[in-house]
Amino acid sequence: MNFLWGLLAAVLIAFFSAPSLAQEDTARLRHDSGSALRQIREARLRRFGKRGYARFGKRGYARFGKRGYARFGKRGYARFGKRGYARFGKRATPDSGSAATPDSGSAATPDSGSAATPDSGSAATPDSEARLRQRGYARFGKRGYARFGKRGYTTFGKRGYARFGKRGYARFGKRGYARFGKRSAIINTQHCVAASVNLMRTAEQQLPGLVFVQEPWMTKGKPNNVVDDLASSLGGAITTAFEAACPLKAYKGKKSAPWWNPELGALRRRARTLQRRALKTKDPSDREAYTRAIHEFKGQVRRAKTAKWRQYCEGLEGSRPVARVVKALTNDRFSKLSVVKRPDGSVTESSEETLELMLNSFFPKSPTQQGPPDHTGFLGRAERWADQCGLRLSESKTTAVMFTNKLLWTIKPLTLYGKNISMEKQVRCLGLTLDHRLNWTPHIQTKAKKALAVLAQIRRAVGTTWGLTPRKLWWIYTAIIRPSISYASLVWASGLSVKSNLDALYKIQGRACRMTMGAPPSTPFEGMNAFLCAPPLDIYIKGEAAKSTRRLLDAGVAFKKVRAFKKRSLIPHSDLCLKALEECGGLNILTDSIPATLLLSQRYKVTIQPRHEASDSWSDSEVHCYTDGSMRHGLSGFGACVFFKGEVVWSYSQHTGLNSSVFQSEVLAISSCAAELRRRQLSGRKFIFHSDSQAALRALCRSTASSRSVLDCNTQLNGLALGNQVELRWIPGHAGFLGNERADLLAKAGSAGALLGPGPGAPIPASVINSRVKRWADSEHLRRWHDTR
Repeated sequence: MNFLWGLLAAVLIAFFSAPSLAQEDTARLRHDSGSALRQIREARLRRFGKRGYARFGKRGYARFGKRGYARFGKRGYARFGKRGYARFGKRATPDSGSAATPDSGSAATPDSGSAATPDSGSAATPDSEARLRQRGYARFGKRGYARFGKRGYTTFGKRGYARFGKRGYARFGKRGYARFGKRSAIINTQHCVAASVNLMRTAEQQLPGLVFVQEPWMTKGKPNNVVDDLASSLGGAITTAFEAACPLKAYKGKKSAPWWNPELGALRRRARTLQRRALKTKDPSDREAYTRAIHEFKGQVRRAKTAKWRQYCEGLEGSRPVARVVKALTNDRFSKLSVVKRPDGSVTESSEETLELMLNSFFPKSPTQQGPPDHTGFLGRAERWADQCGLRLSESKTTAVMFTNKLLWTIKPLTLYGKNISMEKQVRCLGLTLDHRLNWTPHIQTKAKKALAVLAQIRRAVGTTWGLTPRKLWWIYTAIIRPSISYASLVWASGLSVKSNLDALYKIQGRACRMTMGAPPSTPFEGMNAFLCAPPLDIYIKGEAAKSTRRLLDAGVAFKKVRAFKKRSLIPHSDLCLKALEECGGLNILTDSIPATLLLSQRYKVTIQPRHEASDSWSDSEVHCYTDGSMRHGLSGFGACVFFKGEVVWSYSQHTGLNSSVFQSEVLAISSCAAELRRRQLSGRKFIFHSDSQAALRALCRSTASSRSVLDCNTQLNGLALGNQVELRWIPGHAGFLGNERADLLAKAGSAGALLGPGPGAPIPASVINSRVKRWADSEHLRRWHDTR
C-alpha cells in the first residue's frame, strides 16, 4: 500500500507544482490521474480479489481456516497444542514438531513458503531440534525474527529505523522535524517526488504484473526535469520564507537563582539518585534514605534563601531610601519599564522614552508665571515652597474640606495657581476617609462593606463536607480581614462610640464566626465570641490603638490631651488612646524601645559561622566569654562566665523578673560581661564572646538600634575594644561546648533567683506590652460576657 500512496502523492504534487501548464493539460492530468487510480484498483482486484485478499478467503486467509489458520488448529497452531506448542510440553519442547507444518500452507498467502521467512523452511524440524529455542522460534531470532535484529528490524537501527535518527527521523531533529523548530518541519516537495519514484521502482521489482499508468509528465516511470525544477523552486521558497520569518536564535541558557550554590546541586542529584533506586528496588530502607535526602535538600534550600535574603537586607542597611530603591530595581532583572501610551495615542519605543514621559507626567515643570504670584495665606506659602524646591502642586488632586458641625458656614474661595479648589464633604487620604464631621462613619462603613464582600467570596469555597476547614477560615479572618479593618485605628478609634458603626463591626465578626462554626443565623453573637475566645471588634480595635500609641510614644511623638468641642459627643482620639493604654498598664513605664539611633562606631567584630564550622578552640593569649539567657515559668534571667587558659576566672548570674524577654536577657548577658571586663581595666588582650543567640548578634551588628539594651551593649563593647580586640561568635546551644553548658546552668539559676532591688530588673520590651494589651482585651471581653449573662 505504501507505493500506491507514494504514487498518488507524486501525482498530486505534480498537479499542484506545475502552475505553468495550460488549462487543457491540467484537465488531461486530472482525467489521466483518475483513470490511473481506477486501473490500479481494477488490476489489484483482478488478481487478489476484494480488498486485495487472496482468492482463498477473506483478508488473504488460507483455504483451510479462519485468518489463514492451518487446518489443524486455531490461529495456525499445530495439531499438537495451542500456539504451536508440542504435544509433550509448553513452549516447544525438543520433541515437538514444527510450529506450522509444511503441509498446512501459509499463514498469509497460498504461495508463501513457511510461517517465518521464505528461505527458513519450517519453523522446527527433527534435524534442527538442538537449535530450537523457547516457543519454537526460528533459527534467526526470538519470535521468528529475521537475522538483522529484534522483531525483524533492519540493519540500520531499532524498529527498522533509518540510519539518520530514531524512528526514521531526519538528521535535522526529533520526529523528522526540520532544524528550524519543533513541528515546523519544511515539506520538501522534491523529496516527496523522489520517494514516490523509489516506491514505484520497488513495486515494479516485487510485483511485475502490476499495471502502472504513465502520465505525460513522466518518461518511463521517471519524472522530467520540469517537475524537479518546480519542486526545487517551491522548497527553496518555503525555506527562504521560513528562515526570514523565524530566524535562528542562540540559546543563552537559564539564569540560576541568586541563592543557588553547588552544594544544593549535589544534594539534589543525590536525592534523585536515591529516588530512582527506591523506585527500582521497592525497598523500605531505600525509600527512607530518599526521604531523608529530600528533606535535607529542602532544608538547605530554605536556609540558602533565608541567608541570601538576610545578606540582601543587610546590604541595604544604612543607605538612603533612594539608594535602596535603585539597588532593588538594579538587582531585579524583571523590573524593566514597559511601553506607555502617550496622550496622542502613540506608544513609547524604549525605556528611556517611557521614563521621560513618566517624569513629565508625574513631575511636570512649573510653567512661567504670567504675573507676580499670590503669596498670601497658607496656600501662597505652599506655592512659594514648591517653587523653591522645583516642584508643582497638582490642582486636580487638591480638595478642601471644612471640618465643622455647623449647617450654615461661609468661607472665601481657595485658589491654587489661580484655580479654585473644590470644596468636598469627605476626602480619602492614606487609606482613611475623612468626613467633615469627623465621626468616621463613612470610613467605617466603607471598611465594613469591603470586609463583607471578602467574606461573601470566601463563603463560596465552604461547604458542609468540603471546602476550607474552620481553622483556615478563622486564620483568614484574624490574619487578613481583621488587620485590614483595624488599619490606622489610632486615628478613628473615637468613631466606635457611634452605634451604627458598632453594628457594622458586629455584623462583620458575626458573619465570620458563623461561617467558621457552621452555625445558623440565629446563633447569639456574644456566645460565638466566647466559644472562639475572640474579643469583639471594638475591644480589639481599642487594643490595637493602644499598641500604636505606645510605639509613637517610644518614637518620640508627644501626645497631648485635647479639649473637646462644644456639643460634641465624640472623645478626641488622643485622649481615648491614652486612656486605653493606661488601662492596659503600658503608659507610665520605662520601655526598652527608643527612637532609631545610628550606631556609627562598631569597634568589635561579629561572626556567625555555619553550624558544622562552629568551634570554641582556645588559645593561651585569648580570653573567652560565654553568655546565655533563659526563661522558665515566665521568669527570666541570664548568666555569664569568663575562661582564661582553660580555667574559669569569673562567673555571674542575675534575675531579670517577669517583664523581660529571652532576647533581652541574651543582650544583657553580653553587656554585663563586657562591663565587668571594662571594670578590670585590661588592655592588649583579645576577648572572644560566645553566644547561642543569633538574634542578639545580628542586632549588635546592625547600623541602627531601636532598643535600650542593644544601645547600652554596643556602648560597653566599644569601650572594651579601646586597647583590646573584641570579637563576637555564634555557637550552637546544647551542642557539647563546655563554656556554653556552664553559661546555660548560670542562666537557669538566674531565672530561678530573685531581684536584688525594686523591679523591674530591666526595661520593659514591646512584647511584654503587647501581652498586657491582650490580657486587657480578654478581661474586657470576659466582663462583657458576664454582663450579657
